[in-house]
Amino acid sequence: MTMSSSFQDQLEYVKGLFLYKIFNKKISPVLPKSVKVEYHEDKKKGTILISSPDYLGLQTVIKKSDSEEKVIQIVNDAIFTYFGIPRYISLHTKNLFLPLKLKGNKKEFAIA
Repeated sequence: MTMSSSFQDQLEYVKGLFLYKIFNKKISPVLPKSVKVEYHEDKKKGTILISSPDYLGLQTVIKKSDSEEKVIQIVNDAIFTYFGIPRYISLHTKNLFLPLKLKGNKKEFAIA
């Protein structure tokens, strides 16, 4: 009898969370110091595509009405996901990447 993959995923999540929270296991994720992103607005849909020219596939969509706090949360989630940071770490970590500067449709998020 084999376990389903979703059950195995859940077990891995619990195991990771246990190691992270209970034993305070030090995990050193490999993250860049900053990530440049570009904003591409879709006026018809009221959304903005955020993508990174340096990391192909790193992209997310936000609503134009989203608060800056929500945008920071969404961008951080996209960065953590792109670099393979386990969910149990990203859920229990404060946002690491904060916006630095804005120039036209370009912005840079850097580790605070």
